Amino acid sequence: MTTVDALLPIAPPTPVPVLSRVRYRAKQGALALTTGPLLDLWHRFFDAEHDRVSDEAIAALQRHFRTLLDRDLANVAAGWYPEALLFDPPLASNLSAWPEALADIPRLFSRKRHARHDDLPAETPVGDYPAYYRRNFHWQTDGWLSERSARIYDLQTGFLFFGTLPLMRRMGLPPIVRALRGKRGARVLDVGCGTGRYLRQLHLALPEAKLYGVDLSPFYLRQAERTLAQVPGVALLAENGEAMPIQSDSMAAAVSNYLCHELPHDVRRRVLREIHRTLQPGGTFVLVDSLQRDGAVAKDLSPYLEWFPSAYHEPYYKDWIADEASALLRECGFEVTAKEDFLLSRVVVGRKPG
Repeated sequence: MTTVDALLPIAPPTPVPVLSRVRYRAKQGALALTTGPLLDLWHRFFDAEHDRVSDEAIAALQRHFRTLLDRDLANVAAGWYPEALLFDPPLASNLSAWPEALADIPRLFSRKRHARHDDLPAETPVGDYPAYYRRNFHWQTDGWLSERSARIYDLQTGFLFFGTLPLMRRMGLPPIVRALRGKRGARVLDVGCGTGRYLRQLHLALPEAKLYGVDLSPFYLRQAERTLAQVPGVALLAENGEAMPIQSDSMAAAVSNYLCHELPHDVRRRVLREIHRTLQPGGTFVLVDSLQRDGAVAKDLSPYLEWFPSAYHEPYYKDWIADEASALLRECGFEVTAKEDFLLSRVVVGRKPG
């Protein structure tokens, strides 16, 4: 297995302009500085039974944060995706969601305090969804099953990861761009596409590709329609990733972002085998998800892996961090060509043989 070749920048790079680099680092640094103390305060109230993260773990987090920024800039210099993605989403894009997100905080605290992981909207026919899906992941109001949840989801998760979630997601772009650049009309499938933010990144990196998104929540897909209003021809399907109405051998590439850690052990395998079925022989699959227990980065950041599932109600997370992703992909029929960890995420690249 090639550990990182499919993820590394190619030479020769075209340096990102100095002003753009300064602006980018200032933006990310400001997000880290402002959300860091807020998160510390948040955890003191929200997860008081856990000890404060050690100074060593905080220093490791800061070190890996700087490494992630360096790689993001290097990917732009290498031409894997445009400079515009360094500033996507714009800071102003979430302003309208702030009042609703702030008003939601007391409900999050109450739900956590009373362990109400099944506090779902009465007006939604929750019986139409699998049992594993009918939960308030992250204690978020309405789970995945309301327009309100979809409106504030990106802001809430952005806060939890001090603005780095879009950066960690786009670490999965280079292997897709490497495989498909210049192939006009190549089909790319995003399984668990949520509010469509990653599909937007894909479009900016591969404007000639034909994009498909599958998600089980019709509410999140309606938000995705708004996110992707300027993206021509994208197709969004409200379907279960375990059985997608997509022709076999029809997709040139596929991706899943932070989906696997929210699936039970067996369901995770059914979804990945279904992705394998939809890919063309030789097609590329990129899995972006949380760190797992193995590896140097996970060793540095292990305190975060341990408190995360209990603090944020992630019932399948402990199984995920022990379910090593390379072995998982091979079990589901893929050849694994690359694996690398970035801050709190892992990127694994697979290929459908043939």
